[in-house]
Amino acid sequence: MTTTHNPQVSVKLIKVVNRSAIAPGIAVAGRYKNLLEIDLTPYLGDMGGVRTVKGVREPAGGFSMTFADQATDRSESLYGLIEPMDLVEIRMARNPSDYPGGRLPIVMRGFVSRVSRPEQVAHDGRVHRSVVVQGQDFGKLWQIFQIVYLPDTTLDEYVLTAFKFAEKYHIDITKPLPVAQFIGQVVAAILNPLVLQLQWSGNALAPEYSRIRPDVSTIGTVSDSTVNNWPGNQPIYNLLALACDVQNGFNEMFMDDREDGVALVLRPTPWKRPDGTYIQTGVPDIPTVKLDAADVVSLAASRSDECVANLFWVYNPPFALLTQDTIRLNRRLAPLTDYFNNDPKFYGLRMMEQVTYLGPPNWPASDTNSQERQAQLDPLMDAWLMQTAEVMQAASQDAVVFEQGHLRLKGNEKIKAGNFVGVARNSMVAEYYAARVEHEFAFGQPFMTTVHFERGTGFIQRAQWTAGPYWAELTPT
Repeated sequence: MTTTHNPQVSVKLIKVVNRSAIAPGIAVAGRYKNLLEIDLTPYLGDMGGVRTVKGVREPAGGFSMTFADQATDRSESLYGLIEPMDLVEIRMARNPSDYPGGRLPIVMRGFVSRVSRPEQVAHDGRVHRSVVVQGQDFGKLWQIFQIVYLPDTTLDEYVLTAFKFAEKYHIDITKPLPVAQFIGQVVAAILNPLVLQLQWSGNALAPEYSRIRPDVSTIGTVSDSTVNNWPGNQPIYNLLALACDVQNGFNEMFMDDREDGVALVLRPTPWKRPDGTYIQTGVPDIPTVKLDAADVVSLAASRSDECVANLFWVYNPPFALLTQDTIRLNRRLAPLTDYFNNDPKFYGLRMMEQVTYLGPPNWPASDTNSQERQAQLDPLMDAWLMQTAEVMQAASQDAVVFEQGHLRLKGNEKIKAGNFVGVARNSMVAEYYAARVEHEFAFGQPFMTTVHFERGTGFIQRAQWTAGPYWAELTPT
């Protein structure tokens, strides 16, 4: 029996820019008065569509929507009513009946960045217009919000003992802080005040968007020197990515749209070993969306020795007081030669070196480091560096057996960036980590989802199959 799907999409605009004038002394028409929200769904038309894209290693997700250009109930095109920084809520589902109550699941909330109105004359002489709206999810906020240090006084800005970040934002980062506490303070003191100053008062849905909730499972200690010596004049995302070991790949940080609001997620990168166990501790419960092979439109997978390494080194400038060369003298490096998947005789001698900025958890805060205290801290730091190097080793030593590529699927709104996707081909089941996910909903075309994946286990599964894996993919068992 063939299953019939009836995919649906819902797009709502919540006005943030409530305009009363174009500029001082130039008033706008009355149609802008009391404009709180617009249901954009009816304006998609038969040529419209919605596309979202989200990656766990990108500062922000994005959306693009195309509407038929037509008059609204205010006798104006959407082009004249939508403005940059207005809020958009996108919901979609392949099978709306899966959601009792009729409310489609949230896919993305975000802010408009660009509104355009393409116009062209067709071969029949008719003028065709559309309205294109593009923007980013809540990650846009920590990109447009730049931390800028300006000299407010003659001398204080240049005194090395002045904690500029702490003074400017009243965040207690004069000593090392647990990473969850630091992120919580940044959200409370910087990001949420920015959200609250955006005006969508009067909208019944405002509480869902009124604040960002921190969701931190990463462990470690943020360095006060890293934060306060950061030069500024960059987006706040850059500071958090540096101080929380996101830019070096050990952790992931992204905005996650949930039914009850928006969460700032900071978590250990969920690398798995070939046996399916997590490499890092503290990884939260991450769902696996299970699919049948019939849902797969196309699959492109490959394996490479590009990320294979067998010599590992990690150092930590903010917390390790010894120079890198001194630490190397104390801990002599040697390549791994007893592990098949990165054996130098196959892959050559390859070194992987990384700088980390998070310190060990429960690092004691102090303004001074006496000789006795330093003698206690050195073993703690050494163990932390060894643990970090072991994570890096475990994440790379099996790179040659994991797959990367992309899956093109029948639309599935349940798949989010940061999920695992399990694909069953008869008796063979492979798992893929969805690092980036695109949803495309266009009227007159199928609802489609594209997953850009890492650490796929297709080869791992087929290599263990005792019977012919080629036939196991094709023949039901």
